Amino acid sequence: MSRTGWQIRPVAGLLHPRDFLAGLAFKYFHSTQYLRHHSQPSYTPEPDLVHECLGHMPMLANQEYADLVQAIGEVSLGANEKMIWHLTKVYWYTVEFGLIREEDKVKAFGAGVLSSYGELQHMARIPELLPFDPFQKLPKMSYKDGYQKAYYVLNSFEDAEQKLRELARAMKDPLHPFSL
Repeated sequence: MSRTGWQIRPVAGLLHPRDFLAGLAFKYFHSTQYLRHHSQPSYTPEPDLVHECLGHMPMLANQEYADLVQAIGEVSLGANEKMIWHLTKVYWYTVEFGLIREEDKVKAFGAGVLSSYGELQHMARIPELLPFDPFQKLPKMSYKDGYQKAYYVLNSFEDAEQKLRELARAMKDPLHPFSL
């Protein structure tokens, strides 16, 4: 990904969220190395090479998207555990299962949607579309419960990055619920 400066780092499985998010701050994307089971080609509950190669890697070549992903990582640096788990949900509902509004259309960009025919079909029939706001409490995430019940829609990658930077500034306010 020479266009955006990102590097792919192989990992044997899932990392602790703090470690994974910290890697993003330095443009390191940790990628799993296994394939989904042939009996379920349209959905996998955990990331695999199909997910990484079809979902994440092409998107990391887009500078605005790459900046958003890096911003999530940067906000995590020095964050307390409560904030790490909140940022993990921010990552989940944007980078993994996010949608974006372009003109009058809502399009998928999250790797969990792009790499799963089943998730893409589910998203098109749709559950609930919610505006992205990193200041709001986000619902519990679970990759073992099947398809998403709701999806968050970004106005733009730049807008989402700006909101994350505002969240980072608010973390320094001792009266803010996410303060360090």
